[in-house]
Amino acid sequence: MADPIVCRKPSGPLLIRGSPEVGLGEVGPSGNSDLPRPSVTIITDWNRVALNPVRGTTKTKCMNLLNYLQREFQYDSWANREQFRTLSTLASPPETAINLMQHIIASQFAWLDRLHNRPASTGLWPETSLADCERQLDELQAAWHSYFAQLSDDDLLRPCSYTNSRGERFTNRILDALTQLILHAAHHRGQISWEIRRSGSAPAAVDYIQAVRQGILK
Repeated sequence: MADPIVCRKPSGPLLIRGSPEVGLGEVGPSGNSDLPRPSVTIITDWNRVALNPVRGTTKTKCMNLLNYLQREFQYDSWANREQFRTLSTLASPPETAINLMQHIIASQFAWLDRLHNRPASTGLWPETSLADCERQLDELQAAWHSYFAQLSDDDLLRPCSYTNSRGERFTNRILDALTQLILHAAHHRGQISWEIRRSGSAPAAVDYIQAVRQGILK
């Protein structure tokens, strides 16, 4: 298991990964001897993410957080396309799986509107055809490429204010909005795989490590 990591921004911790005994982000009260303290490695530059730490040395390969997120979106684009291709090859793709694919795409367009401070251009559960998904995935890839090209490391902590689909007003950091999209899509791709398997077919292999093994991610 990799060493626990704390990434810091200048004013304090940004992300905490606790010890496996305590759990993710959970720190026992200092006066409670029953809860072990998590050991941590501190990266003083808050926007750097440790990759492949070398035990027993000070050597650590790093990439900045912005590049890390771009890599995550590269994976996301590949995985969505793999699911789409699988659905396209089925004689009768499950309707629920199609709806979930449309929802993944629509949610990303909705967040692009929010990040650009634009009115929502689409609902979160649109009624479109599976054939439309291929064109929309191309548009999304181009849109995210353009967005990241204009984004800086400092921008990740900027606030993004928006109104959600229920009319509620929120403000979140750009970093959190982008992380939400990655995890949201992965969740629904899992549901798509379940629906495909339940229909008697084999879902796409969209594990993250598959993209690494195939050279999609460098």
